[in-house]
Amino acid sequence: MAKTAATKKEESPEAIRKKLVLTGADIVAIGEEAELLVGGKNYNTALISQIEGIQAPYFRAISSLAFHRVLDETKVTGRIVRAVVDREYGRIDWNDPEINQDPDFLQKFVRQLGKQIHDAAAAEGDQSHTKLRTFINTIVEGFATSPEGIDQLRKRSVMVQAAILSVDLPQDVDEAVRGAYLSICNENGDDMTPVAVRSSAAGEDSRKKAFAGLQDTYLNMVGPAKVVEAYHWDCASAYNLRSMTYRREAILDAIARAEETGDEAIAINAKQEWAIENTSLSVCMMQMINPVISGTAFSADTSTGCRGTARKDLVSIDTSYGLGEAVVGGKVTPDKLYVFQRDDGSEVVIRQMGCKDMKIVYDERGGTREVAVPELEALRWALSLSQAERVAKGVRAVSKAYGGMIMDTEFCIDANDKLWFVQARPETRWNEELELHPTTIFMRRREVDAKAAANAEVLVEGNGASRGAGHGTVRFLRSALELNKVAKGDVLAAERTDPDMVPGMRVASAIMADVGGDTSHAAITSRELGIAAVIGIQRLDVLRALAPRETVEWAKNFLRHVEVPELVSPYVSRLATHLQLSEAELRQGLADSRRPGPDGQTTRPSRARQNMRDRQIMMYAVRYPDRLDDLRDLGADLALQSDIARQLWDKIEEWGSDEAPYHLDQREKNFWSFCRGAEAAPRDDGDRELAALRHDLDAYYAATQRQSVTAALRQNTGTGDFAADLEYLRALQETLEQGHEQS
Repeated sequence: MAKTAATKKEESPEAIRKKLVLTGADIVAIGEEAELLVGGKNYNTALISQIEGIQAPYFRAISSLAFHRVLDETKVTGRIVRAVVDREYGRIDWNDPEINQDPDFLQKFVRQLGKQIHDAAAAEGDQSHTKLRTFINTIVEGFATSPEGIDQLRKRSVMVQAAILSVDLPQDVDEAVRGAYLSICNENGDDMTPVAVRSSAAGEDSRKKAFAGLQDTYLNMVGPAKVVEAYHWDCASAYNLRSMTYRREAILDAIARAEETGDEAIAINAKQEWAIENTSLSVCMMQMINPVISGTAFSADTSTGCRGTARKDLVSIDTSYGLGEAVVGGKVTPDKLYVFQRDDGSEVVIRQMGCKDMKIVYDERGGTREVAVPELEALRWALSLSQAERVAKGVRAVSKAYGGMIMDTEFCIDANDKLWFVQARPETRWNEELELHPTTIFMRRREVDAKAAANAEVLVEGNGASRGAGHGTVRFLRSALELNKVAKGDVLAAERTDPDMVPGMRVASAIMADVGGDTSHAAITSRELGIAAVIGIQRLDVLRALAPRETVEWAKNFLRHVEVPELVSPYVSRLATHLQLSEAELRQGLADSRRPGPDGQTTRPSRARQNMRDRQIMMYAVRYPDRLDDLRDLGADLALQSDIARQLWDKIEEWGSDEAPYHLDQREKNFWSFCRGAEAAPRDDGDRELAALRHDLDAYYAATQRQSVTAALRQNTGTGDFAADLEYLRALQETLEQGHEQS
């Protein structure tokens, strides 16, 4: 049953193709050719909205014609774009842990650049004269075969996106997007209907490529202005790094196949189909359902392509609470259900409990937010048996409408227990296999040697979302900003993967993700790439610790050689951050990290210099006992080396200036009298004396740190592996610089 409004009078397909906004009925009227105009997501949404018994939300498709008008009818000043991006991009430390922990940093950064470019152009008053498309093609030229590293490619992507966001949308495009939103509101009977604004690129969610989440999605957008803004953001995301790299790798794969087969047509066709210069984007604007439960459902077993009996009735479901983004984004490990029919038509449901500790919900201010799921609710099944049967029935209906293809669907159930299907797409991995080998179920791509497996140590276990085997050095990524650490053949590990990690996933030999289900991004992308994936491990601490053993041992040895114990603790944290190691593992066995000298004592700088420094510190402590906190801030208490100085410090700290003299031994009393007696200097300029002491302590710590770390490096390198030494030295260079800045 169609959910979109019928046109008042029948229009020809040619007239419909020229519209900037299309309904589901418009798309169905055009037929399969509409997929090139509105993309796979819009095309599939239009089809499922026509299936009897399937409830789909109201939606509108913003044609790719609107995207091309943005590129062809707006202009930029390339000089300003380059100047702003060069300046601001160079200021970012892409290894900064805070930046790596913010999954939205790059989006926010690009939007900020777009505004700066827009304002700078307006301030100059110079008429922009370079067509936006021309500028973009100049920047992306050669991207597909460029030998540049990930950082340089990311900068190109940032420059293009910022340029797109710096222009104002053409008036007719702006009005078309607003009109599309208002028409959804009218059909829904609510002037402020929340909508999702999703990309629907050519090829995305098609029968051959999933293009899983390569462009951006914006949820809970309310109001015409907000929807127009989200559309503008989506246009820019057509050139984000993950999308451009996906196209690049598709071309390189085709070139490799052409060389293997001698068929040049493969490479020529791929360059035409995937050329970044030919990027095209449609957008799907869909009424949002506020779900209690949501998830994904396949009309087959996701790991093997098995469809059950000859009736092809097996449905596998991943489900959790709140919005479905938590499931498809791999933010939770969802409940897993298999539903199939007995010969008498009754349903059998097999369930496996997941880890549903959070959910994504509407944010009252717009957009979404993550909230914790109460413990008792997390331990219940998200989907009841009867609801699972209803979902399975709907998936089978969708599969039947697509000629029996294996379908990947997304569903949700609202507070009124109404089942909605919000997306459907032909599954990309198994449909192709079954088309070539209709009687074969493929369980694995690469086998593990049986003898090796028998003697192997099991470090982690999880769900084999993509069957097979892989081996290589484990590289744990905190975010996609660390993709330059992944080399071809490495095993990519992360708490969860997201579309920004696709460039690294394409060169990895296997994937490990701490959370996620069979239909999360990590699972779908791994199956499409044909590499092994273990997800839902739920052992993040272990994943972090799976760094190369030689790196861990190198770091431990370095710490053992550090001569100043006070430096060990901060360097543990820095090494863990920059070498991607487990801080807990580095600390293990390093309780006493001093390196004994010939006499069994830790090597120290000159004793005479130490005694002089101890004396200066304690003179100030005795003269100004009420300012011990200031001394601590300078690290003076940590700089004390002699037992005599430490004992006197402890007594002043414990008893204070009034009581301490009664607890001193004779030597300490003599020192106290020397500092505070009648012949001592007046105690009237504590700030000046403290400043002088600060200068001495800064010099001491800087020199001590350099000497200690340099000595440790000398002790720990030169083992014959020159390349490894260079790698470690580069990684530690930043920590040395940070240490000197802070000392």
